[in-house]
Amino acid sequence: MTHEPATGRSLTAVSAAACALALGGFALYLAAYHYLRPLSDPANWWHYARNLAAEFPSCKWPVAYPAFLALVRRLGGDGAALLSNLPLLVALAGSVGLQSHQQR
Repeated sequence: MTHEPATGRSLTAVSAAACALALGGFALYLAAYHYLRPLSDPANWWHYARNLAAEFPSCKWPVAYPAFLALVRRLGGDGAALLSNLPLLVALAGSVGLQSHQQR
């Protein structure tokens, strides 16, 4: 009787179970200690950018992104500032697509 080496399917099942367990644990942690409010974070950044000069000296938050939003808003208006992340998202999607295509 010969013993064949493991095919790797059992290892794949164990890896999938471990990933599912880790993801479930992380979801429980997030549900227990954090909350989501629609548009709370973008609205805060938007208001910070609109009042940057007044809030900058006393604010404990980073200033780079609100300064970027304030600059875009000054150069192109509110509409341009609301769409300011679009070129970055398109570039990111293109990069992921290119990487995916190269790995085939």
